[in-house]
Amino acid sequence: MIEPVSPHERVRLLIVDDNRDFADNVADLGAAAGYESTVASSLREALGVLTREEIDVAVLDQRLPDGSGLDFLAAARRAQPDLVSVVVTAFASLDNTVAVLNEGAFGFFTKDQDPEQLLDALRRAAETARLKRENRRLRTTQQGILRALPDLLLLVNERLEIQSVNREDPLFCPEDPLALGRVTLTELVAPVVRERLDAAALVHGALEHNRSTEASLTVRDDSGASRFFTVRASVVAQAPQRLVLVQVIDLSDRMQLERRLAESEGLAMLGRMASIVAHEIRNPIAGVRALAQMMLKRLPAGSEESENVQEMLQLADRMSATLADLLSWAKPKHAAEATIDVVGLCRDVVREGRRWPASEGRHLDLELRVDEAHVVGERDRLFSALSNLAENALHAVPEGGHVVVRVLADPARCIIHVDDDGKGIAIDDVGRLFEPFFTKKKGGTGLGLAIVKKVIDAHGGTVRPGKAPQLGGARFTVELPREPEPRSNSGNGA
Repeated sequence: MIEPVSPHERVRLLIVDDNRDFADNVADLGAAAGYESTVASSLREALGVLTREEIDVAVLDQRLPDGSGLDFLAAARRAQPDLVSVVVTAFASLDNTVAVLNEGAFGFFTKDQDPEQLLDALRRAAETARLKRENRRLRTTQQGILRALPDLLLLVNERLEIQSVNREDPLFCPEDPLALGRVTLTELVAPVVRERLDAAALVHGALEHNRSTEASLTVRDDSGASRFFTVRASVVAQAPQRLVLVQVIDLSDRMQLERRLAESEGLAMLGRMASIVAHEIRNPIAGVRALAQMMLKRLPAGSEESENVQEMLQLADRMSATLADLLSWAKPKHAAEATIDVVGLCRDVVREGRRWPASEGRHLDLELRVDEAHVVGERDRLFSALSNLAENALHAVPEGGHVVVRVLADPARCIIHVDDDGKGIAIDDVGRLFEPFFTKKKGGTGLGLAIVKKVIDAHGGTVRPGKAPQLGGARFTVELPREPEPRSNSGNGA
C-alpha cells in the first residue's frame, strides 16, 4: 500500500472524465493517499478549474464530450506549466499513446489498469510536479539574485555562443540573446564595444591557460558620457562542455568619484592661489574704477568719451565678478533678485564682442526671435557667461567665419543659442567640456566653461553643447527660467 502524504505536502488532483463512477473511484484512490480532488466532467469545466485553482496532477480521459485530452494538455501547459497530467482511456492504441506522450503527458493508462499501478503513477506524478515547482522557484530565486548583481554576467561556450545572461545592457547585451537563437558574444555587443574589445581573444585566453583574463575599455554612451569597464573571463565548467563566465564590471561611478576628488583637490589649490593674489588684483581694479568715475564726472553726458569710460566701469565690475566666482567656487551663492532683460543683455554681448580682438576678420551677429523676455538673476554674471560662450565660438572659427547669438523664448524659458561654423565639438570631448581644468585651447585654463556652467546653474538654468543645425559647427544652448508675467488685478473696487 502507498502511504499517505504528510500534511504539509498537500497534493491537488483534478479528475477530468464524464464517467462519474470512474472519476469517483480515482478520487477515492487519491483520498487514500491524502490527495485533494476536484472532478470535472468536460473540457470546458476542467479549463475553468485551471483558472481558479493551482493543480498538481490531472487525471483525464482522452475522449471528452466537448474535446479531447490533447486539447487539455495544450491548454494546461500554457496555464500551469508545472502541472503533470496522466491520461486514461478505454480505447488504448499505439497511436493514442504516442500522441499523448508527444503532447507532454506524464503517463498513459487504460481504465481497466490495476488501481495500485494507477495510484503509484499518481504518486510519481505528484512528486514530479513538486520537483518542477521547486525547480521553478529555485530558478526564479537564482534569476532574481543574478539580476540584482551590479555586474553583467554572460555564460558562453568555446564558440562564444551565449548560453545564459543575467540581464540586458545597452552596450554589451542590448537584446535578449536567447530569443535570437545561436548568437555569439561578438555579434551581440554594440559596435562601439566591438571596436575596442577582442572578446574572442579574451575567452580563448581563459580557456587556453585555464585562468581568468581581463581587458579594460572606455566607451561613450549615447549621451556622450564616458563609461569605464573591466571585462573578465573565467572558466567555470569543463564538462560536458567548457563554459566561460564573462563578467562586465562597470567602473564608471568609481572613476567619476576619483575624478571629482582630484577636481576638488585642484579647486582647493585654486582657492588658495586665488586668496593669495586677490588683494593684489582687487586693489588695481578698485583704482581703475575710481579713476574712471572721476573722468566720467568731467565728461559731457552722452559723449563718445563718456560712453567709453562707462564701458571701462562695466569691464572693471565684470572683472571683480569673475574674481568673486573663483573665490567662491566651493561656496555656491544665489543670484541676486533683479529682473534682467535678456534681449538687451544679448545685444550688449554682441556689441561688445565686435570690439574683441577675437572678432577681427570674423562675423558676430545677433538674431532675435522674441521681442522681449526677462529672467531674474545677476546681470554681470550672466553677461560674463554669455560673453565667454561667444568669445569661445569666435576662437573656434577661421578668419571669415560666423558666430550667431540667437534669442528665443517659450512661456517657461528664455533660450539662447550660441552657434558657429567651425569644426564642431569632438565626440570624445562632449562629456568633459564643463569639467574644471579640461581644455583643448592652447594657453587656456580650463575654467571658462566650468564657470559658465556654475553661473547658469546658480540661475536655475542649464547649458549644453550640441551641433549648430544651420551653421554646421558647435552650438551651446543656454536655457533660463523665464520670469512670469505679472498678473493684472481685474477685480472691481468697492
